Amino acid sequence: MASAYLLMIHGGAAMVVLMMFGALVPLHVQRAWRSQRNRVMGAIMLTCNAVLIITSFGIYYAGSEALRPWMSNIHIGVGLCLPILLLIHIVMGRRSTPDYSRS
Repeated sequence: MASAYLLMIHGGAAMVVLMMFGALVPLHVQRAWRSQRNRVMGAIMLTCNAVLIITSFGIYYAGSEALRPWMSNIHIGVGLCLPILLLIHIVMGRRSTPDYSRS
């Protein structure tokens, strides 16, 4: 019973994160990309979030019972790594400076 509630909370939180992610792209990602700051970790963060979105879709809507466990395992693995990657992204972003030599 508790697992059903946890999944509902997880799904609701995912909707909030998707809304925040939608705001993050034009406000943070584009500005940082133009200023050439923390591009590698930023690309890794974008990729991980895209993988989470794709695998969540696969978990709920994949028609194949063989595919669903793969999607679930990938989703769990990336999801567990995401907080660590976010921390690294923040630390590296604070240390990075724009490279004006490429302007």
